[in-house]
Amino acid sequence: MEIGGYDLLFDKPSGMTYADLEAGILKVCKSFWPDMVIEYDDLPDSPPTWHEFFIYENQRAKDLWDEKGYSRRYTHNSMVYVIIDEEYKHGCHGTIVVDNPTGYKVKHIISGFKEIFPTLHSPYS
Repeated sequence: MEIGGYDLLFDKPSGMTYADLEAGILKVCKSFWPDMVIEYDDLPDSPPTWHEFFIYENQRAKDLWDEKGYSRRYTHNSMVYVIIDEEYKHGCHGTIVVDNPTGYKVKHIISGFKEIFPTLHSPYS
């Protein structure tokens, strides 16, 4: 699935487990998207130390992503894609991909992520 998007990179805070990382990310999203739907990616081409998942605003958003892929009209800012890399091979512990970091809800979701991940940054800035 082509998602386009804006990458945000983070490092694992010391003392935090990978399960804590995932739980924190889900908690932040749930606070803005109470009907969120999670889809775990178990594709065989993913490195074994990666944990990938998609968080959709709700079931309708997931269905539209499945049907149309990225669409500014139908699916814009309705999904967050997360990659957690346990081996730190790519210079960070994880990547969060959003469509547009200035969108209203997504901007607040990113603020919540910054509370968990003080090192959250974009490689583009």
